[in-house]
Amino acid sequence: MLPDDDGLSVLEWLRETLGSQLPVMFATTRSEEVSLVEALNKGADDYLIKPLRQAETMARIQALLRRRTTIKTQPMETTVSLGGIHIDTSMHRVNSHGAAVELTDREMELAIYMIRNHGRLLTRQELLENVWHTNASIITRTVDTHISRLRAKLGLTPENGFELSTVYHKGYRLEYRPADAAPQT
Repeated sequence: MLPDDDGLSVLEWLRETLGSQLPVMFATTRSEEVSLVEALNKGADDYLIKPLRQAETMARIQALLRRRTTIKTQPMETTVSLGGIHIDTSMHRVNSHGAAVELTDREMELAIYMIRNHGRLLTRQELLENVWHTNASIITRTVDTHISRLRAKLGLTPENGFELSTVYHKGYRLEYRPADAAPQT
């Protein structure tokens, strides 16, 4: 119940723009279970009903921050590569066929997920759940738009040995075929 927008729209914008690592807590007068469930399903990390209790609110904020710190300190694979694409996740650097590429956080998460799962059909629902961390039953063109941007930014073309194909009414498949990248004689 913000003056110019609603909290769910702001949450969607935050997740699209800043990714899933930013903790988001709702503080609202809406006490209906459906409102709480909708916010959590769309990516909120916590939901408090006003009036807020100071000690509880501070404890919940500390818990969210602890969880985010734990996630960041766990050892993770820091580089992901396929063909001429190299992603350094720790430095947030992307190199595609010898050139540096700027990706948003969401584009990088999508690229990493697709590279790690290359050769496999990835449904829109799977991508929404694993990259956007949102309910897969929503209807959105977000996945299609991000795929199109990645195709262009990373050079996911047959000339570079890649085939990023759309499987009608299903999703996408990224395949790497090094022989396709070789010049024809």
